[in-house]
Amino acid sequence: MKNYCIITFLSILSLYSCKEGRNIKTIKEDFSNTVVDTSQINLDSLINELPDYESLVLQIIPTDFTYSKTHLLQDFNTAELNSKELALLFGMYSADLAYARYNERVQDCRNIMGKLNTLAGLLAIPPEMLNTTISSLETNIDKPEIVFQLADSIFYIASDFLDSNEMYGLSVIMTSGAYIESMRICSLISSTYSSKNDISISIYNSLTSVLNAFKGDDYIVYLKTEIDTLYHEYLNHNLENFDFEYIN
Repeated sequence: MKNYCIITFLSILSLYSCKEGRNIKTIKEDFSNTVVDTSQINLDSLINELPDYESLVLQIIPTDFTYSKTHLLQDFNTAELNSKELALLFGMYSADLAYARYNERVQDCRNIMGKLNTLAGLLAIPPEMLNTTISSLETNIDKPEIVFQLADSIFYIASDFLDSNEMYGLSVIMTSGAYIESMRICSLISSTYSSKNDISISIYNSLTSVLNAFKGDDYIVYLKTEIDTLYHEYLNHNLENFDFEYIN
């Protein structure tokens, strides 16, 4: 007999402002039908199965390509997005941040971190979680090495908060977003990605093993299907054939 666990979130509304409380209520509603099949994966180990941020963005660490700001995501109207789409966008912007960070583009890092800070609030992540990072960024904007260290911390701060508050659905969607956007950037610099095949296989296996455990959520099922297609194109060195614009 299969075991299922409904995705729930800690009852911590009283700890937040009214606005943050509304955001948590909306998130609960968005995941009201989502369950995790605990016969496939243990909740305690679910998050440990996800590939880490460094592995996700390894595909876009520079080797022999020229940085282009045009590779970064466009701006989106977040008012039109639900919590799942916001989490996906957070992950995607996190990959953009890695692309800018590893190419030492301070101003682009600053702009993307501002977008991530806005998204974090919409995902009910308390402002104080990122305030220190953002303040340090402004204080040290003329010190690239500090800016880059701060950039590296953003994804981990957000994912740690989501995990510790049992927001597993948001966490896996956010990770999926970072994976998809890393591959999109990779497709734009395709001369460098073929040598990293083993890394991508490991990432794909880890990510899909977690995605497969989520049931009753059409959005996560959709993401799994798209990631399967994306991975297939990657293995055949045809990333340029994948419709990234459709996901956007």
